[in-house]
Amino acid sequence: MSLKLEICRDDDMPRIFEILSLAFGHEQPYIDAVFPHHATAPGRKVGADRLLAIKHSDPTTTFVKVTDTDTGEIMAQAKWNIYNGEVPEEVELDGDFWAGQDEKEYAQYLSREFLGPRTAAIKASGGHLVSLDILTVDPKHQKRGAGRMLVDWGTAIADKMGVVVGTNSAL
Repeated sequence: MSLKLEICRDDDMPRIFEILSLAFGHEQPYIDAVFPHHATAPGRKVGADRLLAIKHSDPTTTFVKVTDTDTGEIMAQAKWNIYNGEVPEEVELDGDFWAGQDEKEYAQYLSREFLGPRTAAIKASGGHLVSLDILTVDPKHQKRGAGRMLVDWGTAIADKMGVVVGTNSAL
């Protein structure tokens, strides 16, 4: 078993989102609210498209993957945000992904509550922070070291920059 860490390509995003969906299942209200229908094929397509849009629009975002080189399967992913002296503008969760306005407002509320501590840490650091936004490992590949590789990647960047790593946990 050999594992390889790489930056995600655009065509990785469907698998990246599938891993997110598999790892969280329906155990996390935040994921269910922010990514409705994430366990269905149409929901996963929408989720992958949303991650791809983030990848292309947020200059602080880097998606990283760990692949089993024996099988070629992506096993795990992380989304790191690397803030190098800039405090980003706060953006409200938006889109037409929800069945109705109540569901959208609930997702927006959860998003604000979940991201609030991270936003405060970014502001307090003056935009000098490396933040682990999300890390998920496909449940069938857990306990093989992929998660540790993803954490080590981001902490090495923070060490090189001389800044702290910020994390949030919804679990």
